[in-house]
Amino acid sequence: MKKCVYIIPKFPHYLPTALMAHSSIIRICNSFVGERVEMFATFMGQKIPMVNVNCFGDFAEDLVFAKVHPEVPEFREGPPQASPDFFGAHDHEYEQKTFEKNPNFDIGNFVSYVDSLTTPEGMYRKLLNTTYLVFKYGVEGDGIVFKQFWELPVWKICAYGGKNGLSVQIKRGQWYNIRPGTANGFSDTSKTVDNFLDALEVAMGLAGVDAEMVEKVRASRRQVFGEAQPQQLGEQPCSQTGQSCCIQE
Repeated sequence: MKKCVYIIPKFPHYLPTALMAHSSIIRICNSFVGERVEMFATFMGQKIPMVNVNCFGDFAEDLVFAKVHPEVPEFREGPPQASPDFFGAHDHEYEQKTFEKNPNFDIGNFVSYVDSLTTPEGMYRKLLNTTYLVFKYGVEGDGIVFKQFWELPVWKICAYGGKNGLSVQIKRGQWYNIRPGTANGFSDTSKTVDNFLDALEVAMGLAGVDAEMVEKVRASRRQVFGEAQPQQLGEQPCSQTGQSCCIQE
């Protein structure tokens, strides 16, 4: 019997176009660093400053789209209240995250994320075809200033080890959301997609994930990555050669 193996398009025919679009998106996001945002509400004839960090994440998505889309027409908004936040060239996915002091955003519901990895297509989409656009900001007077920007795959965001295997939020004994590690860890060159999947394996065991689901994740991993350990660089089709993490301060 011939075995069917899911083939990753490491060098797809559209790669040059995707790289150009991706590079432009990252360049524009980098240009945000140091820029000041002032938000106002007009109410009863009065212009009122709105320094509300609770809504800044959503507002920042509007800013990114407004600046990127005119230059990169392939960059388009994702479905409302669903993943991803944006699509790029050839449906490369972009998730945008913001934080003020320490990374405290959610990467995704733990069980839902595990479920998304149970097929080779889902494994490829989440780990190799999704880029996170992460911004750190600070409040200065009546405005908010973009402080730093990172271009990251999911395995650079998470922390590994500890009692849970992976950085996960647990509420009342329930495994809730996958969370980020520290910002200093974003540039950790020892982090690889293989590390991430190993840590997820530990987390699934501790969380009591159904054995059938665990085996599906393992099977998807074998089909997408094979038996050999994946390389650290170049996992994402749109990643720039030799650059796994882009940061500007």
